[in-house]
Amino acid sequence: MARRITLSLLLLLSALPAWAASSWQSLPPQSQALLAPYAQEWSSMPAHRRDRLAKLAEQYPTMPPEQQARLRARLSEWAQLTPEQRARARDNYRKWQSLPPAERQRLAQARHAASATASAPAAHRRGH
Repeated sequence: MARRITLSLLLLLSALPAWAASSWQSLPPQSQALLAPYAQEWSSMPAHRRDRLAKLAEQYPTMPPEQQARLRARLSEWAQLTPEQRARARDNYRKWQSLPPAERQRLAQARHAASATASAPAAHRRGH
């Protein structure tokens, strides 16, 4: 019985994902480079956030270049936010997720239309 428990524990421990990083030093160098904006706060970050970021860093090499660039930009932007701004962003995300899918789609289309109008040249927007 004890052997079976030991074997089960060994299998369980070996199945733990590589991204279950508890310390900054346990991250591979490539992950540390990508997550560098978070180095100072890593030890005080909740474990579930560390794990999520570490998993993203692990998946990073398999992403297409444009997705890698978008991830690097977003990680950098997020790291520069104050704790209050991050809390507000998380709250807004929770609100967004709680909306019915049809309402999210309507709002996303309206935002896309507004950003397309804002990025059009001024002469084009005036009808010239």
